[in-house]
Amino acid sequence: MNRTERLAAITLYLLARRRVTAAEIARAFEVSERTVYRDLQALAEGGLPLVAVPGAGGGYELPPAYRLTPLTLTPDEAVAVWVAVEALGGPDHPLREALRGAWLRIHAALPEELRRSIVDVGAAVDVSRMGPEVRVGQGVFAAVVRALRERRQLLIRYHVPATGETTQRVVDVYGLACVQGRWYAPAYCHLRAGLRSFRLDRIERAELLESGYPYPRDFDVRRWVQQTFAMADDAGERLAVRVRFSPRAARRAVDDRFFRGCVERLADGGMEARLSLPAPELPYCAELVLGYAGEAEAVEPPELRDLVAALAQRVASRHAGPPATDGGPARQPAASPC
Repeated sequence: MNRTERLAAITLYLLARRRVTAAEIARAFEVSERTVYRDLQALAEGGLPLVAVPGAGGGYELPPAYRLTPLTLTPDEAVAVWVAVEALGGPDHPLREALRGAWLRIHAALPEELRRSIVDVGAAVDVSRMGPEVRVGQGVFAAVVRALRERRQLLIRYHVPATGETTQRVVDVYGLACVQGRWYAPAYCHLRAGLRSFRLDRIERAELLESGYPYPRDFDVRRWVQQTFAMADDAGERLAVRVRFSPRAARRAVDDRFFRGCVERLADGGMEARLSLPAPELPYCAELVLGYAGEAEAVEPPELRDLVAALAQRVASRHAGPPATDGGPARQPAASPC
């Protein structure tokens, strides 16, 4: 944004907060602190009643009377606006600055308690990989957002089409993320006693409970997206990958963190995973395919098939003769069952 736009945005930024430091403004607008000091001086000379508070805990603020009339929005409406702005406000989006300015105006006019709530929810929502969206029930989405905002447990009825399994679970919602058009909620599952990833379009019913839960402050939803979906933030070549699993390996494929969310059931009872991977991840994918002990096949691309074949040859050659560890006698093969 140019300087005029930045001065207007800084004014809104000050309106939305009780007191801020020059360092906070510099981080928010990605400029130097020296630039911030010049901008604040220009705003003060232009008539903005800016108050500088010295000392520890000091900063810059506006008089209490110099405030916008609070905007009447429900918490769900405010979160919905924030998610829409984030989804369309990527670094390459042509409306990024306009959206950012619009949100600053809305945010500045919200009551302080609602602003704090949105900040908490916003830190736990990631839409950086949002694609064509898969439909999610309105009541389900609203319940998950409210559970996250109010830190209340959620009772869900969860269905997995690949296995036909439907379960009722109590979960503690840790975040929300839209990945390749699908909404996911990382949550602690009390049925499985561990962190699980729930696709919102597979939640048939969601009921907010009165019981609360402690939110893990070290949980980072963006890091979770990276680890769960194994997507590298690079601009390198990406390849379309297809891996087919036998009926025997179908359940394992559904629970496999690498392929989870990308598998579809085949007519023979097996599964097929379709995903897009950066080229550097193909060797790791080949190791995973080989780990299925012949119950998985790399269908495409050819490079992946070649990597799996090469790994299989290395494993076969390593086990073709006696072990070369201590020079002892080779282990005799086990007798075949009758």
